[in-house]
Amino acid sequence: APWVGQASSALDRPAAEVVDLLQGMLEASKADGDRERKLFDEYRCYCEANEASRREEIEDLAQVISTLEGDIEATQASSALQSEQVAKLQRAITSNEDSRAEAEAMRSKEAEAYAAREKDLQQGIAQLKEAIGVLADIGADQTLVSAADGGASLVAV
Repeated sequence: APWVGQASSALDRPAAEVVDLLQGMLEASKADGDRERKLFDEYRCYCEANEASRREEIEDLAQVISTLEGDIEATQASSALQSEQVAKLQRAITSNEDSRAEAEAMRSKEAEAYAAREKDLQQGIAQLKEAIGVLADIGADQTLVSAADGGASLVAV
């Protein structure tokens, strides 16, 4: 019988070791489960906080986008208005340049006509002075004769 008891105790020992090993694995698994549950809770808390923060950022950025879209529309409208004003001013400049060119052409023609007329008048004056000189030389100055008569006759000028 002692041998039978020894065999049973020898057989119990590996079973006990297996049971101990399984118990250790169970405790390690529970510890791992607790640790993973704790990590999951922390991760979920982080995700929830991060999600709320991201939602808030998205709402803020949506408002910024809306504001910027309004600014873009206002800038485009202003740009269109200014483009229209630029086009209007360019037309006015072109019209002004055309009018100026016409006025310069007219002034040039008038200056030429004035110069030609002045030349003709200067030539006429020179010819009259020459004729007066010629008449004076031949004694056709009747103002001297009428003065000698005592002013009784009409003076021809």
